[in-house]
Amino acid sequence: MGGFDIVALQDIITAKVKEILPNALVLEDSIPDDKDLPYTNDGRLAPYVVLRYGPIRPSYTGRSMGGARLDEYWASCDFLAIAPSGREARILNAALVSRMIGFKPDGVYPMAMRTDAGDPAQFVVSSNEARPTQFVATTRLRYAVNSVDAGAEVPEP
Repeated sequence: MGGFDIVALQDIITAKVKEILPNALVLEDSIPDDKDLPYTNDGRLAPYVVLRYGPIRPSYTGRSMGGARLDEYWASCDFLAIAPSGREARILNAALVSRMIGFKPDGVYPMAMRTDAGDPAQFVVSSNEARPTQFVATTRLRYAVNSVDAGAEVPEP
């Protein structure tokens, strides 16, 4: 796999996260309004993960003499670990990110935390509007796209 098939790469990343956390709820993009959140047997919110995928962006160094279709691009994934306490969110986020750094789907360079495109977005926030209060620890990793089979078209649905 390679070229510009970003959704196929995202599917591989999501599958890897589900493999790492087989008992956790793993969602893409956001939490649907009608989604029941997981709770433990003692009534506490169970930690869960949301993956937010970014679009393809041009690399500043991967330009090709053959034109834009042969250039290197990159994309990102924000790993949001959500838990009933900031500490639990940080622990889940650290454990997940430590397993994802270096993960290499076919056709891309290994996932890495990069700061040359801005802050790696590693922080904890609380959602006081939500009940129960939820804490979110997030880290952004990025990966190269179009580094294998450069210029390959995305398959039609």
